[in-house]
Amino acid sequence: MVIYFVRHGRVENLRGEKYGRRPGFPLSIEGRIEAERAAQSLAGQGIEVVFSSPLLRTSETAQIIQKVLGMPLIFDQRLLEYDDGQETLEDSGRRVFEFLNEVKSRELYKTIAVVSHETPMAVAGTQISRLPSADYVKFCLLPAGIMKLEI
Repeated sequence: MVIYFVRHGRVENLRGEKYGRRPGFPLSIEGRIEAERAAQSLAGQGIEVVFSSPLLRTSETAQIIQKVLGMPLIFDQRLLEYDDGQETLEDSGRRVFEFLNEVKSRELYKTIAVVSHETPMAVAGTQISRLPSADYVKFCLLPAGIMKLEI
């Protein structure tokens, strides 16, 4: 199964707060533009479904992508941001990796997009690539960045 990981676009955060899993924090105007560009980059890649974290910044990014691609959009809690203090980095990546394996095991899709957050996607990237989780920085994406992997 081919996976296009997409990090959410830039967030409206005028106070510079650490937002993590906190509700709110919509995309900024720049973030919406980034999400549109990501969506255009994904067009024609054969994506059959878009999965997303339910947090506002990811859901807005995913909705923009879904609108351009015209594919179903499914939200899943396992794609949430890393929960600092409640889980390890490895746990966050494992959560995403297990989600991907579950989707793959259903054999419904050959190509998917996953809109989520930097840390859990990066750590999952190390697990997919069979690298140590300490190498997760190699998989970090810029806002609305895209990474293609195969599992």
